[in-house]
Amino acid sequence: MPVIFDESFLQEVRDRNDLVEVAGAYVDLKRSGNRYVGLCPFHHEKTPSFHVTKENQLYYCFGCHEGGNVITFIEKMEHLDFVETVKFLAERANIPLPEENEAVPQEIALKRKIYDMNKEAARFFYANLNSKDGQAALSYLRDRGLADKTIITYGLGYAKKGNDTLIRYLKAKGYREEEMQSAGLIAKGKYGYYDFFRDRVIFPVIDLRGNIIAFGGRVMGDAMPKYLNTGETLVFKKHLNLFSLNIAKSKNKNYLILAEGYMDVISLYQYGFTNAVASLGTAFCEDHAKLLKKYTDTVLLCYDSDNAGQEALKKAGDILLREGLKVKVPILSGGKDPDEILKKYGEEYFQNILSGAKPYIEHMLEKEKQEVNTYSIEGKVAYAKRAVAQLMKVNDPLEKELYIKKLASELNLGEDVIRSDLKKKTSAKVTGIRKKEEQKQYQKLKNMTEEERMKRNLENAQGEILYILLNRPDLAKRTRIEESVFVNPVYQKLYRILKDVQNPVTDANSAISMLEPQEQGTAARLMLKEVKYDDDLLALRQLTANMEGILDKMKMLESKDLADLDELLKKYRNNIVDE
Repeated sequence: MPVIFDESFLQEVRDRNDLVEVAGAYVDLKRSGNRYVGLCPFHHEKTPSFHVTKENQLYYCFGCHEGGNVITFIEKMEHLDFVETVKFLAERANIPLPEENEAVPQEIALKRKIYDMNKEAARFFYANLNSKDGQAALSYLRDRGLADKTIITYGLGYAKKGNDTLIRYLKAKGYREEEMQSAGLIAKGKYGYYDFFRDRVIFPVIDLRGNIIAFGGRVMGDAMPKYLNTGETLVFKKHLNLFSLNIAKSKNKNYLILAEGYMDVISLYQYGFTNAVASLGTAFCEDHAKLLKKYTDTVLLCYDSDNAGQEALKKAGDILLREGLKVKVPILSGGKDPDEILKKYGEEYFQNILSGAKPYIEHMLEKEKQEVNTYSIEGKVAYAKRAVAQLMKVNDPLEKELYIKKLASELNLGEDVIRSDLKKKTSAKVTGIRKKEEQKQYQKLKNMTEEERMKRNLENAQGEILYILLNRPDLAKRTRIEESVFVNPVYQKLYRILKDVQNPVTDANSAISMLEPQEQGTAARLMLKEVKYDDDLLALRQLTANMEGILDKMKMLESKDLADLDELLKKYRNNIVDE
């Protein structure tokens, strides 16, 4: 039966999982006053804007505005749902789980059903592969050099030619067609439902917790598309998963290999390179890089040697560098991809290729050099400009300095010339970004109407009020502010939570945890203020008086009837905070 957690259990989970320790496993946090600061794990940045408070057990990023408590943090870092996150943290703190009950959210129930359907589908596909109907598919895999042991390890299978073989199988297991469609196993056409995968070799996609979350299907002939992949579902997000990471993550290697496709990864595995992964029917992105960063600090890019593969390599390399990973490029000689090279020359040959992998920037500099004529002045200038553009991607100062020396020697230029140009272009880029943002903010303020300015000031005042109430929930019962006057919907909801006498909160963390995950950042930001009031009650009265003044002005602008105006002024002028 599913699990529902009561507030006392959730409070214990939050209390016994120190956010500084939990976040510190993912982020290099440094103490700064009464908080801890580091580079945000949720977006790329060079200047730390991710803040954690030990006192309130909350985090907030001033760059991307993500925020919340330890549960929200793990949900987003590990891409788990709420129940999985609580279980994860309870296990970490050795807290026994409560007994299960029936009242489970509909989405969680459907997720579990999708996992179960995918497992059944994988069994069905595997059985097909080893049946009479699957002989051609089995021969195809063996002809590709895969041993039976490898086929079993990856759970490879075969989807039959018929339109409804999987539908009939899953129906017999008690599943409905609408549920099968939600898992991406079947699709609906003009004449009804049909199997999504037909006459294809099947590659199950398994997540880090061992759940089958999707499938890839490859044709055995020349039909198009060559690969067909499960669309995004409740349990499968292409940008949050990598093929074979469930196997690669547990191997004792100091690097991971990033390849282009399923067959490359599986072939690498068969030849002993068990630390290989690939993206799933989509281009490599920042989320993939963040995922890899949890398990390694070095990635070897083994992309195809054709033009498309090299373009993909450039994009992946830049993304990995931005995420702070070390990136190397093995030169794939003797074949267009790892699968072809391994079959032709074997494991030792390929190991030598990996051992000779060059740092990504060095590889890119060589590529840039090959594209110009460095014997001419024009060619040298072109190469220098391209090289400087590559060096701008290097974060490590020592590494950057070594590349500057190497480039200066190659071009017979003074190091200071290259260093100066690099500094100028880097500064221009940073300044351009900053100026663009400042201009955007300036225009926004400049174009504000008087009413918009007052609303902005009102929201600021209301944020200060909530900051006091979050630090002193006991004062909430003494306020008589009407909930409807809060401009920000999250502030309004938070005020309602703080005022709820039926379910009183005792601290900021428990109050913020009652918000939706996407709302928690707005509230967490309030707690990152450095302000400390000598007298919280006095400050509360002053702030509510300020708020009252802004409300009065706003109502004056809106009201056309003097009697209405007088009534409004009376309404907001008295008894905002009890004596």
